[in-house]
Amino acid sequence: MKRITFTCKCILGALLALSVPLITRGTDNPIFPTGQVFVLRGLTWGTSTTPGFNNNFFFTPIFVSESVCVYVKNNNTTNPHTFTASISVTPDPLNSTPSDGTWQVGASVGLNAPTSPGQSAGIGVSISGTSQVSINFSASATQAGSPDTANVTIIQTTGTCFSGNQFTTSSPQIVSSVPAIQVISEGLSQSYEFSLSVTNPASGQVIAGATPDGNANKSMYFDKVIISVSAAAVFNIFLDVSRGICGSSTPTNLNMTSGSPSGVVPSAGVGFAGVCNPARWSNGPIQVQLGAGQSITIDLKGLIANRGTTNGIDVEMGAALTGTASASLFWYEK
Repeated sequence: MKRITFTCKCILGALLALSVPLITRGTDNPIFPTGQVFVLRGLTWGTSTTPGFNNNFFFTPIFVSESVCVYVKNNNTTNPHTFTASISVTPDPLNSTPSDGTWQVGASVGLNAPTSPGQSAGIGVSISGTSQVSINFSASATQAGSPDTANVTIIQTTGTCFSGNQFTTSSPQIVSSVPAIQVISEGLSQSYEFSLSVTNPASGQVIAGATPDGNANKSMYFDKVIISVSAAAVFNIFLDVSRGICGSSTPTNLNMTSGSPSGVVPSAGVGFAGVCNPARWSNGPIQVQLGAGQSITIDLKGLIANRGTTNGIDVEMGAALTGTASASLFWYEK
């Protein structure tokens, strides 16, 4: 008989001791009573034993119509943790095996829990009209550092889940009168820009580029690029798989505070420029020709540079220019 003890912030304030069978895809752990705020403390990363993190935790929803919001806090002070989180549901009130393949997935995402102290990673979904809901964790590994554990907070609300930094939610926006990418930016309060102006650039010189940091825990959602010149010029816009030999530069955070850009450093995006030969995708560049004194804005919405990669975009001179060339890249991070 295995005894699993967690902390529950509810009226009954206790968790029943339950016998849990070990299953290849992770142990299925019923939790009761949950309460509106329920905390699973000290789950060991990289294991499906008890109390392991790579498990399924299922319960009966409190409300007829609700959202389930899940936060994962890494307790390891030495190393971050990556993992997969999903929320699944079943209409069968007697089904006690979320791992049997019959539960329907409402949301699933790969997440990163940064080194402690750090922000929680999260996932949320509306689960109205179902009998049971399961929080499923997998693909985490053990790391050096102590304690190599996580705390998981499950919140049930009749509203929608938080939609911001380090949190992924499938809850729909009720009203949106602006492009979705701007809704994301508003929710995250994280938008960035990297600009450079170069005099007499050589052919093949990168005027401005941006990629994620290879260790980033967020992805970059590109918005637009603005290019301007003092004399007639030809530019190539490339999709990159690396920034080449160029070092990284810190972009400008566009979250305005007291009339000036915020000092918050982006956790994902970095800028680069120079003659650095980035590695490119094989589908070729977009070529742009501008006359003297002209500028152009190119919409980049829909282009995403995923976390953990160095994919990105750069603007390169197609020919040498006697004059000034400028480029500004804009993106959001999530």
